[in-house]
Amino acid sequence: MAGPRGSGRRCLNFAAEDFLKRCWPTWPSEIREREITAAQVGLVADWVASNPELPAGRWYKCFAGMAMCGEGELIKPFLRQGQVPMGEEL
Repeated sequence: MAGPRGSGRRCLNFAAEDFLKRCWPTWPSEIREREITAAQVGLVADWVASNPELPAGRWYKCFAGMAMCGEGELIKPFLRQGQVPMGEEL
C-alpha cells in the first residue's frame, strides 16, 4: 500500500508471522551478540504490528537502547546504543 501521493513511502506489507519468517534466521545471533532484551524485541514486534510506512531507501527506527535498520521492506541488522544508524529516521 502506498503512502501519501508522491511520498515515496510504502506500508510494511506483510503479516507479523511473515515478518518473523523473513527475519528470524538471523535474529537469534544478533539478539545475543548485541545483548537485546526481550522487552526490546517486544517493542519491535509492536511497531511491526502497527503496519508502519517505510521509505524506499535506507531507514532506521530507534527503540529504547537500540535501533533497527532497513532498506525499503528489507529488515537489516539491529544496532546497539551508540552505533550510528544510516538513512531516514522513522
